[in-house]
Amino acid sequence: MATQTPVIQTARLVLRPLTLADAPDVYAYARDPEVAAFTSWQPHASVADAETYIQFELARYAAGKVASWALEDRASGRVIGGAGYVQESAANRRAEIGYVLARAAWGQGLMPEAVEAVLAHAFVTLGLHRVEAYCKVENLASARVMAKCGMQPEGVLRAYVWKDGRPRDVLMHSILAPAWRARTAEEPVP
Repeated sequence: MATQTPVIQTARLVLRPLTLADAPDVYAYARDPEVAAFTSWQPHASVADAETYIQFELARYAAGKVASWALEDRASGRVIGGAGYVQESAANRRAEIGYVLARAAWGQGLMPEAVEAVLAHAFVTLGLHRVEAYCKVENLASARVMAKCGMQPEGVLRAYVWKDGRPRDVLMHSILAPAWRARTAEEPVP
């Protein structure tokens, strides 16, 4: 699925493509063990780890693949997290999304704001039929984000991810295009 990563503005955030200049901000949140605890990656040990991640996303942008956005706080201009596509299946009109947010920004409603923007992009711009996301079963905050965005829990995927030397169960959520359109009163996706 060839695509471009557009700039999207919400009330408090700018979702925009990452740049290498964002590495210090990415490192600032990605080095936090509490932030990384519920992700698939380990805390970043250096700015070089952030640069490696950004290079991965830059390659996805260059290849026209779905990718992630930097979450720039409109008030400060700093990157405080990321949200976007983890993987997609064009043949099945489906994508998986993921997100991460600096601990200082938790509990302010910023992540549902970002996820709503990603869902709008998925259903309106990309014409997807299904968007899914998962979180570790103990990550109640992430499950609440998904629920606030209209995603329905589908079940527990046992031993679905491997982190910190052991398998972890995850809770899968999804939303389908008709349910998203009903929530947002958007025009039907062709």
